[in-house]
Amino acid sequence: MAEWGTAVPPPVCQGARYHRPKPGKPEQHHIWPKSWGGPHPLTPATWNIVWVYLCGNCHGSVHELLRAYHKWDDWNGCPPPWSERLRYPRRVRALAKQGFDKWVEAGRPPIKEGG
Repeated sequence: MAEWGTAVPPPVCQGARYHRPKPGKPEQHHIWPKSWGGPHPLTPATWNIVWVYLCGNCHGSVHELLRAYHKWDDWNGCPPPWSERLRYPRRVRALAKQGFDKWVEAGRPPIKEGG
């Protein structure tokens, strides 16, 4: 399997090891979403991992968990409870955490509508 963040799509989704049904065409997911202030893939800021390839289900799951991280951070400054995070595959949890951490490191820029 290719490393996370490579520009060449791997043969499988990088969000979950096993899928039922078989995943469709991979989608690009920006580790630090652009709507959260993340860099465009063609800027000099691409020294960090810019995107990974995910199936549609895993892509939606990462964004859902990112929103949960943001909600819990607003409420009490902590991550979502483990019982909520455990519903997602390990790789999806890692990608959401990585994106959230990039957003925090950048000083929590405003999130655009729909992000």
